[in-house]
Amino acid sequence: AEAYRALGRYEKALDRLNIAFSLAESLGDRRMTALILGSMGGASFFLGHADKAWEQLHQGMGIARELKDPEAMAVLSGCMAKVHEMQGHYAEAISVYEEGIRSAEILGDPRLLAGIMADAASACILNGDLKRAQELLSQSFEGFGKLPASHPKGYDLILIGRSYDKLSSLLPEQKVHLKKEAYRALQEAALTAESIGDRRALSYTYGYTGGLYESEGRYAEALEWTRRAIFAAQEIDARECLYL
Repeated sequence: AEAYRALGRYEKALDRLNIAFSLAESLGDRRMTALILGSMGGASFFLGHADKAWEQLHQGMGIARELKDPEAMAVLSGCMAKVHEMQGHYAEAISVYEEGIRSAEILGDPRLLAGIMADAASACILNGDLKRAQELLSQSFEGFGKLPASHPKGYDLILIGRSYDKLSSLLPEQKVHLKKEAYRALQEAALTAESIGDRRALSYTYGYTGGLYESEGRYAEALEWTRRAIFAAQEIDARECLYL
């Protein structure tokens, strides 16, 4: 289900999640049931079923809170916040992200904490809370620096790089520093993707790096990175990467 979701095939993902949900319920595994409901809510939303998505997300969070499970609460908070964000409810998204951050801190899970912070920073930028966005990006980037390579780490580092780039245009007095951090995050994302053989993430990383160079008028370098992105995408037939 997660593989289908990552590829944007939400109907297939939801089919598998429904099977997983039935199995978790039959086993009486309420924690797993809560986590699956979170994933189901995200898939339902992308399929255009917002009401159903919120029903699943609230049901999952209700179970997580009954269990007093900080990991499940943190994961469900992230799922709910992302839906708020996609609906343009940025303040609500930030509030839920902050709840997820507190749960991840209680749990002591550095991977979960760094990921939620990266997502929360993106929402803060959209909501105009640039100071908090910087704080979260710095903490998230530092946290990922201590973690081993993984697919989620690679994609979150890409998000961090893109968020720093957005901040650089909103905070011109800090543009040089923020651009530098954007390049650094994307470089780390590329190293992560290379180390685990994730050509899709590598293509995204190269493409966004090309975009950074282009925004600074460094067109020869932008073209070189764009060519690298196209080559990496063609290696795995990842056509969606070609439209970045």
